[in-house]
Amino acid sequence: MAIDEATLCGLLVNELSNDTRTTLAEFLPKASSTKNPVDVVGDADAERYEKALQVVVSDKNIDMILAVLTHQTMTEVEKTATAIANVKKQTEKPMVACFMGGNSVESGVKSLRDGGVPMVEYPEESANALSKLAVYGDYLERPEPKKFSFENIDIESARKIFNFALGQGKKALSEYEALQVFSAYGFSILNIEFAVTREEAISKAGKIGKPFALKIVSSDIIHKSDFGGVRLNVLPENAGEEYDKIMTDVLIKKPDAKIEGVLLSEMSTRNSFEIIIGAKRDPSLGNVVMVGSGGTLVEVFRDTAFGLSPITVDEAERMINSLKAKKILDGIRGEKPFDTEVLVQTLGRLSALVTDFPDIAEIDINPFKVVEKGEGGAVLDARIILQQRY
Repeated sequence: MAIDEATLCGLLVNELSNDTRTTLAEFLPKASSTKNPVDVVGDADAERYEKALQVVVSDKNIDMILAVLTHQTMTEVEKTATAIANVKKQTEKPMVACFMGGNSVESGVKSLRDGGVPMVEYPEESANALSKLAVYGDYLERPEPKKFSFENIDIESARKIFNFALGQGKKALSEYEALQVFSAYGFSILNIEFAVTREEAISKAGKIGKPFALKIVSSDIIHKSDFGGVRLNVLPENAGEEYDKIMTDVLIKKPDAKIEGVLLSEMSTRNSFEIIIGAKRDPSLGNVVMVGSGGTLVEVFRDTAFGLSPITVDEAERMINSLKAKKILDGIRGEKPFDTEVLVQTLGRLSALVTDFPDIAEIDINPFKVVEKGEGGAVLDARIILQQRY
């Protein structure tokens, strides 16, 4: 029963060395077994238990020991318990005892516990306890997790944006403000411009000099496309006309919205894959960071992974590797792989941002467009929801 449970728990019931088996055979009865598990036979006295344990403990193939005793008429319960405790004092290898027999083994149980040997009543529980110890041992021996270290973070510039928004009683940053925060924290973003008037929009479009996305900027409008607040692939020469259209459409659908201006954002034309990246402050868990397959079908695929902030480099890599989309990111059917390293670094920067600013309730970056390996990626659309100060 113990061996079955040990195997189910992932423990390896290793072979004893030839030397160990030869030594055991020298003093154990012919009816005994020198294989793992060693059977010292039911008539074993305390001395036989102790000698067998000493031999097994010295075997380099063995990392931990489970000593099982079933009470019989000739069993020396207390002496055997003392013998096991004596062997335990001579080794650093973990040892668990399983004395079966209820009241008839009580004296032995006391001796085991006095000798520092954990006692478990049933063989399955004994093996399970050792498996948990093995898991913990692996945890202790794992390499020191690699932490993120960023030198190009401008925390003061980000703090000014948050303080201004909170001072205005805003529930969320505008997309332009959010992108400024991301820029201060070293996120990769495309060329952006902000305009308040039609004339400014035309001028800023000339500065970009290539097709751009035109988006309404309003703290009253979170999902801009629902209110006609997004125009894609706008040519610089059409900036004025598109400015008029976007203003008209938004005010028709949401006439009470306070319009701050428009955001002009360079369009990405390179081959890319859309990822969603986000964070949310949970009252019980703290900051939860998320990554997944993004774009307009994010709720269809539901391909996401989570981690608790502050995350390490290893944790960020684990999150990305667990995605179904990882096969696409690695390149399929002859396609070039995408730049997963920029995703790792972006998750690290996001973790740093939400750790530094408890005023953040939620961050949603969708999409983050990751391009071919070695070429990075960029935040295309984002929002930051604020915690309200009381």
